[in-house]
Amino acid sequence: MTRDDEDEDEVEVERATRRRATTLRDDDAPTAARIRSRQSVTPGAIIMVAVSASASTTSEPSLRARGGARPRASARASVATRAMSREEWFKDDDRGVILYDGVCNLCNGAVNFALEYDAEPSRGSVRFAALQSETGRAMLVNAGRDADDISSIVFVEGAAPSESYVKSEAILRIARRMRAPFPQLSALGSLVPRAIGDFVYDAVADNRYSLLGKRDACRFGDDENDERFLR
Repeated sequence: MTRDDEDEDEVEVERATRRRATTLRDDDAPTAARIRSRQSVTPGAIIMVAVSASASTTSEPSLRARGGARPRASARASVATRAMSREEWFKDDDRGVILYDGVCNLCNGAVNFALEYDAEPSRGSVRFAALQSETGRAMLVNAGRDADDISSIVFVEGAAPSESYVKSEAILRIARRMRAPFPQLSALGSLVPRAIGDFVYDAVADNRYSLLGKRDACRFGDDENDERFLR
């Protein structure tokens, strides 16, 4: 074999070696990619995925718990002052219920007035529930009003929606259950057209916080007459 032939053989061997090396690198590329992919899934990434999955499964109940206050209602069911159902409102007690704004000082003054001048001081002819209470909100819905509507006093005389009265009509019906001379004043007030009576009521109600301010906490009961307050 001549020197030239040996040189050509060495060149061919070198070329074959390069081709094989290239082939090996190509064959190992998917493996390398898989290795890089696995290495990119760090423990931090795993934790983030787990937190996201947990949040997606718990966000809806958490929103319901914050927004509707239902857990508080179920908790109250275990105590004597639990929220009453519609069937219980007048089942064993036919006294009407005054729904009042529990944070309004003017409204709370009206509650104190009704407690003091009730025509039946021993038993009381009316009961009370804050508009913000569970029972108050349920009675609002039963009356065809929004559960968050605290724009007006409401007087509920029965479980039927037609037995709920608002604004000036509620005031006149409550006055009939007070001591004299308020039933007589109620009779006179009933002669005033409803539109005028409601206009005067709205003028006061819309400015009630400006007139006497608000309480720091909602009033749900009373130390001396707590049995007359529904939760």
